[in-house]
Amino acid sequence: MERNRHSVHDLQYHVIFIPKCRKAIFTDPVKGRVETILRFYARSAGARVLQVAVMPDHVHLIVRIPPQLSVATVIGQVKERSAKRFRKEPLLQPIVPATGPVWARGYCVVSFGADRKIVERYVNNQK
Repeated sequence: MERNRHSVHDLQYHVIFIPKCRKAIFTDPVKGRVETILRFYARSAGARVLQVAVMPDHVHLIVRIPPQLSVATVIGQVKERSAKRFRKEPLLQPIVPATGPVWARGYCVVSFGADRKIVERYVNNQK
């Protein structure tokens, strides 16, 4: 449970999003850096990151987002800011397009509560 001045909440989300055209660009040499960048921008957007898994052609995030923030706003900021950062990272510059979108337009989000262990097991088994 999370608390703020006006509420007690436990809003957890499993978010999946993909690179443009679902290209398998996140290979082993860059996975760690991609995870670090996604964690940073999710936290800066107001989410509490519980888990990140970077696959070659998609990303899983398990996050807690407070009720005053919308999931769409948080994920939009993560995708936008991480794409800009990827273009500045020497390790990532060769794999992301120099112009145009890095991420596909949409994403999948599933909310959950008590099932967190089941969702975490699913994300861990993706590797």
